[in-house]
Amino acid sequence: MKPESFDEYAKMRSQFEETAAYWKHRRDSQDYQPAIKPFDLDNTQPKNQQILGNDPIVLKEIHIQGNSTTLSAFLHTFLQPAIKAATMQASYTASKEAVVRLQRLDIFESVKMGLLPHRESSSSSSSCSSSPSPSEDDNNNNNSNNVDVDLSLVVKENKRLVFATETAVDQHGVHLAVFSKPVWSPDRILSFEIFRQTLNNMDWSSYEEDQQGTTIRYQARYVHTIHEVSYETTERDVCRLSKNASHLIRAQRGPSSKKALVHRWTLDTRDHVIAPTRGHLFRLCQELAGFSKRGSPRDAVFIKHEVESWSIAQLGAGIYLTNSFQAGYLKTLNGNPSNICDRYFLGSPISMRGIGPNDIGSHDQGDALGGDAYIAAGVNLWTQLPTQVLSSSSSSSSSNSNVKANVFGSVGAMTRVFPGQSMASTIQELRLTPTVAVGAGVAYFQPWGRLECNYTMPLVVGGAATRVDLGRGKWQFGFGIDLL
Repeated sequence: MKPESFDEYAKMRSQFEETAAYWKHRRDSQDYQPAIKPFDLDNTQPKNQQILGNDPIVLKEIHIQGNSTTLSAFLHTFLQPAIKAATMQASYTASKEAVVRLQRLDIFESVKMGLLPHRESSSSSSSCSSSPSPSEDDNNNNNSNNVDVDLSLVVKENKRLVFATETAVDQHGVHLAVFSKPVWSPDRILSFEIFRQTLNNMDWSSYEEDQQGTTIRYQARYVHTIHEVSYETTERDVCRLSKNASHLIRAQRGPSSKKALVHRWTLDTRDHVIAPTRGHLFRLCQELAGFSKRGSPRDAVFIKHEVESWSIAQLGAGIYLTNSFQAGYLKTLNGNPSNICDRYFLGSPISMRGIGPNDIGSHDQGDALGGDAYIAAGVNLWTQLPTQVLSSSSSSSSSNSNVKANVFGSVGAMTRVFPGQSMASTIQELRLTPTVAVGAGVAYFQPWGRLECNYTMPLVVGGAATRVDLGRGKWQFGFGIDLL
């Protein structure tokens, strides 16, 4: 067809060029097949087994895609082992290690890495690319046996700012915003948190507590240990008291402030967090509060120590013994009694089985007042339920591993620490006011937590735990991750 004008000729030429470009793209896409398809951590071996060997490779370019906020220079630090690899096998191993390290950053939803055959046209790709600088010896050693390749990294970033809203079973509402980033390595995390929560303590202390504040946290992880240092600022308010609130609870009513420096150290060698069968856990926490400029008598000015220990030993096939121990000590530094917002509370399946919520320690007109020093220990004997007890369906083996029976014993004590009181007298009070309980039951283990149903019986009641019925058995249900 002959064009009748210059404009019509230009339009026909443009259409022809678009059609030619389309078919050229189709041809190039069909001819271009990667030697190694990008792989992720879920694949233990690449799809093309013949690529693994000692065939020499020469890395020409690095392509990084999906990093809209993460700097390419930062990602290059994780790619160095793969960049320096000289063979297919070495490159595959180094790439998998790089994927593991990148995923541990918790800033990527997915990470994929692989090798692609190098093409001269790849430099015009829209992906972010960077060429390594080969040495002169590398250029001289290039021969027909070397394979020119490109390293491809494709990531999908997580949201950098995380908002969470939660309402727990015990009516504790939590609103949380967290911003975190790795510092120097995936094992060094710096985070900033903003939180707001309401603690409903009406069932045992006739008041609610509003909290809001910020936390700056630095965490360093090692093989089995975690070091954590944080600075926390919290505004608290003991409010919305019930009509029957005791006089001591009413005396605690009102706002207070806490500015504290916190250090936590954890050693954890357990084989599983929810359902461990061997290993041990040791956790130590120190907290120093007293940086508030307001100077209100209710403001937190104290030093606080807490220790926690777990030990799990395998006794036989499906039978293991768990020993646990917890202790805490709070001492004010301004000569005033402690604020109820800072005290410990003991009782419930999470802290001491067989005892009602916060039943240990001093009470006033039925309201739990908490304590400044406590000690709690427990021993559990776990065993898998016989297969005949469970369903005979195909999922019985899975259910059998998730449902376990146990017998346990627990002991605990709590007391107040008043200004001028010595450590020796505090320990003596704890020794004279123990509470002991025993019981048996079953537990259902899942990745999100542990659900327990136990029949419990208090044997010894010490202190002011007036709501505990001595010698009367009762059913107790609990849900959590670490249950003493």
